Amino acid sequence: MNTKKLVGALTLAIACAAPTAMAAPEIGDREFTLSGTGTSDSGFDNTAYALDLGAGWFTSKHLEWGLRQNIGVSNTENGGTSFSGATRGFLDYHFDNDQWQPFIGVSLGALYGENISSSFTAGPEAGIKYYVKPKTFVLVSAAYLFNVEESASDGTTTYTTGLGFNF
Repeated sequence: MNTKKLVGALTLAIACAAPTAMAAPEIGDREFTLSGTGTSDSGFDNTAYALDLGAGWFTSKHLEWGLRQNIGVSNTENGGTSFSGATRGFLDYHFDNDQWQPFIGVSLGALYGENISSSFTAGPEAGIKYYVKPKTFVLVSAAYLFNVEESASDGTTTYTTGLGFNF
């Protein structure tokens, strides 16, 4: 390989590596997410769609604490429509993989609204963030939430897709 090709290959490698080296949250970073969320029960008979806003704080490179607010509309198998909300605190552990930031965690919170019984919910969650810019990412996640006063097998799966920003 001649010197020109070697310098060109090294320059290309450095240029490609530079954005990914900065594509991750740092200790003390705050996070804001705007997502669309859907929820279905185990038989997919009852479905809800919602807007999900999130705010988080990285207390270490891997650990994020935060709060999510959900405002939604539900359609039930009997044809009814109702409005609801959910407020959940979360704790997520992020696996640092440059632009790809998979995470696992737990969330705890309250579900409330029309035609539903208010409840305290809890459950595991997992997802992945893909950084398209050093502080901007696309988010895909899922959470299994259940009423803590009932069986964990009667929970709902919440899936979320959105955009997020670290600052």
